[in-house]
Amino acid sequence: MVGEANTWDSLGYIHHQLGHLDDAVACYRRAIELFRSHSDRSEEAATWERLGDVYQARRDADSARDCWRRALQSYRALGLAGIDAVEAKLRDLEAPSPPLPWPVPRSPRLP
Repeated sequence: MVGEANTWDSLGYIHHQLGHLDDAVACYRRAIELFRSHSDRSEEAATWERLGDVYQARRDADSARDCWRRALQSYRALGLAGIDAVEAKLRDLEAPSPPLPWPVPRSPRLP
């Protein structure tokens, strides 16, 4: 049922917001399976994007990139909104980290 897929997607969102990242991944993956089995490509795409956000929070850039690329491909194929946001996430992921200021400021010593 699509309702079950939506429930898993919502649970993934809740776990992500609570910082339960492994649980969020499991819930989103289950939602994706169910959306796919019901041919709900638009919700599947949105869930791929959210799963990418979880992987980014886990500092797993490769998995985040893979998820966001899947979402982007579906958004484009279906003519859905969200393309710009996902493209920005992918650009930010590829951007080099800003260098630390040199010299690195020291914290004041405590007595």
